[in-house]
Order: sequence, then structure tokens, then C-alpha cells
Amino acid sequence: MYRRVLVAVDGCEFNHGVLERGVELAELLGAEVHVLCVQEPPPALQTQILGETPREVFEEHLEEVRSRIREALEGCGVRVESLEVCGGSPAGVILRLLNEGRFDLVVLGRHGRGLRHRFRPGSTTHRVLACAPCPVLVLPCMDEKTIGMDRKEGVGERV
Repeated sequence: MYRRVLVAVDGCEFNHGVLERGVELAELLGAEVHVLCVQEPPPALQTQILGETPREVFEEHLEEVRSRIREALEGCGVRVESLEVCGGSPAGVILRLLNEGRFDLVVLGRHGRGLRHRFRPGSTTHRVLACAPCPVLVLPCMDEKTIGMDRKEGVGERV
């Protein structure tokens, strides 16, 4: 059913558990796992103050994120077919890959910011849900507010 799964994360410490749970799910499904992390480039002014070109600073940042994701994936013990870390519009890059027909399922996270912001128009989650040509699995992000979360049982208490 699902042969190729795209796990899309952002730089927010890889969506607080979405990376690990996404690749574990793909493995349970017997699917190929592909990981994507898209970062929006920072405003040019911030990097010019540091005396480096914006592109150099951003490329260094992407390489750091790539290294941290590789380390996190090594801890999962799951074989990942590909890892792409790039700059751009997260929803735009995800939808481009999905529209190319390369994936059967996309897994992404949503931040626990309450109902008002959960699927607000304009968010990456909202845009992917509205436009994806394949099924989308949205996982809640686990963070310091999640207490007693047991990944195996999938039950937790939010405060």
C-alpha cells in the first residue's frame, strides 16, 4: 500500500519526535523512508551584520541541520533511503515532491499551539493537507508540555 514514505520535518528540533515516529512508522509499513527538512532562508539583514554573505551563513546552517538529523537517524536504527535538507518554502518544496508522484504518503508534524493556530491558513500543515495528491499523516509534536507520553501506547496528558 505505502511503498515510499516522505517524512517532512522543520528545524524546530525535527518537530519534537516527528522524525523518530515518522521513520519508525514507515519501517513498520515496510516502506522506503525518505526524510526532508526545508528551512526558510533568513532575512538578509541578520547575516550581513555578522560580516558574511547571507548565502554562506545559510549554507553553514543547512549543513549543521543535516548533521544533526543524521545523528538523530542513527539513533533510530532505521534505514533511510534519502535525506534532503534544503532552503525554500517548506509547503512548496513538499508539494513539488508529492506532485512528482515519488511518494505514497507524507508524514509531517504540527506544533501544539492550540486549536486556533493548529491548521491556520498559510501554515505548512494546512497547505500540504489542502493540496497533497496523496494521503497526509499529521503527527502532534511532542514538547516539554507533553507529560507522561508513552510512544508505544500513544497516550499522553497535555497540560
